[in-house]
Amino acid sequence: MSRQGARKTVEAAIDQLDEDVRDAAIHYRALQLERLEEMHFGLWNLAINGDHTAVDRIIKIMDRQAKLLGLDSPSKFAPTDPTGEQEYKGGGLSFLLENTNKAEPDGDV
Repeated sequence: MSRQGARKTVEAAIDQLDEDVRDAAIHYRALQLERLEEMHFGLWNLAINGDHTAVDRIIKIMDRQAKLLGLDSPSKFAPTDPTGEQEYKGGGLSFLLENTNKAEPDGDV
């Protein structure tokens, strides 16, 4: 087999593996959603009748469902300097160390 032929064979195998993994992930997600729905259904009457523990569990189930379905927008964060007051603008470790000393008046880290 030529080098090019071997490369195509390997790429085809990787593509098939990617497809198999993707299919398995889709199946797993569906199974998890089904299980979560069953738990949600099982706790619903308790929750609507005032069981606070059941309400908390349903909220956690709903949160997990939203994550599995990709419904939540990605969390964004804005890094700050060590004081927490100014936006971190980069500068690497030396920048952080310099500003850490500024953040603590006695210079102790």
